[in-house]
Amino acid sequence: MPRLLRSPRFGVAVAVALALALLPLWMSAYVLGVLTIAYYFGVFAMSWDLLFGYAGEVNFGPTFLIGLGAYAGGMLNTYTATPMWLCIVAGAFAAAGEPLDGMHVALVDDVVTTGATLAAAALALETLGPGRVGAITFARAPVPA
Repeated sequence: MPRLLRSPRFGVAVAVALALALLPLWMSAYVLGVLTIAYYFGVFAMSWDLLFGYAGEVNFGPTFLIGLGAYAGGMLNTYTATPMWLCIVAGAFAAAGEPLDGMHVALVDDVVTTGATLAAAALALETLGPGRVGAITFARAPVPA
């Protein structure tokens, strides 16, 4: 048997994971809502730290998709009285991408170094059929002589 499975920390981790998995069975809806929001902000903070802190890349794409899915799910629940679990699934599909038939799309980037990021984003957007894709940048890295 591997040494990890015999470790006391592994047993504690399994017990905590099991307790968290069974949490919805005995907690109130209010506490679960607060814990869900805390979890959401924790994951968002970790992704922000990873992208901006370590990678040095400011990226608002995931933030936009999370907001779009949450907004679509909330509006569906508010105006149609659809069950919340179905609204969450519908919000995820709303964030997956709608066709951009004929729309003009502006890609915003802070610094253009090689242009590879903008080129890849433009190629990915072409599958959705936009009318025109443009780019707005704030600075361009100097080209070495």
